[in-house]
Amino acid sequence: MKRIFVVIGSLLMFLSISGCCSFIPAPYSQAIYDQLSDAKKDSLALMDKGTTQFSENQTEIASLTQKMDTLKAAILKRCPDKDDPSSIEKCN
Repeated sequence: MKRIFVVIGSLLMFLSISGCCSFIPAPYSQAIYDQLSDAKKDSLALMDKGTTQFSENQTEIASLTQKMDTLKAAILKRCPDKDDPSSIEKCN
């Protein structure tokens, strides 16, 4: 009887620990995450300038647009289904 409790307890402990861990690594890239954080910071800084004239911020807008396009291309490289436009949300 005691042996059954030990086996069931061990099984429950194994299942609870393995349920918290992922055995399949996620497609994660620290470099892309850092670049996305920088792009977010730049986007928020540009939004703060929303009350100024568009012509005053054209170079910053063009730079941010280029950065976002580069990031989109980097994320799509990591995606298994590159032809699906919604695959960006599923990849990273």
